[in-house]
Amino acid sequence: SLQGLPNLQEAILDMELQQGVLYTKDLLPYLDEKHYKRIEKFNLVKSQGHFCGRLSDFIIKAAFDTELGKVTTDLKVQINLAAQRTTYKGAITTSSFEVGTWLNNATMQQLTMQGYIDGEGLSWATARFQLEANIHKLGFNNYAYENIYAHGHFSRAIFQGMFTVDDPH
Repeated sequence: SLQGLPNLQEAILDMELQQGVLYTKDLLPYLDEKHYKRIEKFNLVKSQGHFCGRLSDFIIKAAFDTELGKVTTDLKVQINLAAQRTTYKGAITTSSFEVGTWLNNATMQQLTMQGYIDGEGLSWATARFQLEANIHKLGFNNYAYENIYAHGHFSRAIFQGMFTVDDPH
């Protein structure tokens, strides 16, 4: 369902997506440049799931197959364009997700994990979040670490917390 048109920014959407396909460039008219830059690398996004709320304040429970890898979410997201602040809270799962490419960080490669996140920021420099995750695989400095449990706080590109690594190599 859709309420609040013609003002798309104030419209309330309640959508069930089945085999959705989106090119991120199609969102350019609705996002400022900073937020668009965070998603443009996904390029082609195939999705299925549920989206409920406004474009700036929503819950998304969905699976996304992107050019950077797969992401499954059960998240509450708030985007405040005026304050240039994005917050998120909930469960996230990734599979072979090119996190280093997304964050413009050459030291990181693919990430496969299941976790819970509560934080803000969408770039390496601005991200601040609490994370509890079972990381099945994380590429770091061209080595694929396996079997990592992480619990802690990430801020200004620094993780403070506990890592338990049971890498077979």
